[in-house]
Amino acid sequence: MFVTSTRKSILAAIRTIDKAIVIAHNAIMFYSDLSMRTESKELARIFRWLAAYERLHRAELTEKRKEFAAHPLVKGRVPVTEFDPSLTKISLKIDPTALNMKINIMRLAVANARKAFAFYQRKSTYTTDPTVKALLKEFADIEEKRMRFFKAQLINVQSGHSLDEIPQSTSLASIVP
Repeated sequence: MFVTSTRKSILAAIRTIDKAIVIAHNAIMFYSDLSMRTESKELARIFRWLAAYERLHRAELTEKRKEFAAHPLVKGRVPVTEFDPSLTKISLKIDPTALNMKINIMRLAVANARKAFAFYQRKSTYTTDPTVKALLKEFADIEEKRMRFFKAQLINVQSGHSLDEIPQSTSLASIVP
């Protein structure tokens, strides 16, 4: 009984991570697509910056999934999580005629992080599985830090400064306060 319950808990955690990976992937695709469609070099750079940030996030989620999938109770027998990826799509809610698109783009990033934070926090409230609850709280904490980081970048842009550089070979923990 304990083995079955532990295995179910691990598989539930993996499904949760899979959804987070899809959310990050959709954000990468969203920001990458916008970087290619804009005519402004500066806006394209900001969108590429956001896509790079999301790639780091996705890489960390993927590593966490590997940790759970390596558990002896599920090793080699982890089912692929299937769900409708359109449920995790993000959308562009920016007025294209706005005076300062850079500020609006950073506001969008803050809003998306806030939305993800609320999602994980809400889910952690309703789940009864302790492993999944801890994982969701961890994801909520990460999103809260991402939200603070994006807010700091918004302040940089509003003050006329550049966005901080995102090192390509570092973890989010080292760039998010």
